[in-house]
Amino acid sequence: MRPSIVAIAVLLPAVLAFGQDSVRFRSRVGAGTVAGTEEFTITSTASGHQVAGSIAMKRGGADLNFKFRQSLTADWSTETYSMEMTGAMGVAAVTAERRGDMLAFVV
Repeated sequence: MRPSIVAIAVLLPAVLAFGQDSVRFRSRVGAGTVAGTEEFTITSTASGHQVAGSIAMKRGGADLNFKFRQSLTADWSTETYSMEMTGAMGVAAVTAERRGDMLAFVV
């Protein structure tokens, strides 16, 4: 399971209970070998919820950045998902959308 999904599942009750606009936390692996931040927002809409966020990680001198957006139905089922990663090797993006009872990559 992706760390961002785990973070959303764990922190979602706090965001909703306290009415916060966004949640931000710092992460560090080992003795700071990999360190960074993650920030996300959850917004309620007429048809469900929107989750948007970013992850910025650094390992040594290399930066790795993610931006993600997810549309959810009122019962928290994923409708669309997109993520863009920027790092030393350039930019990569993934997009998926609901088609029936499954999520399909958009190419």
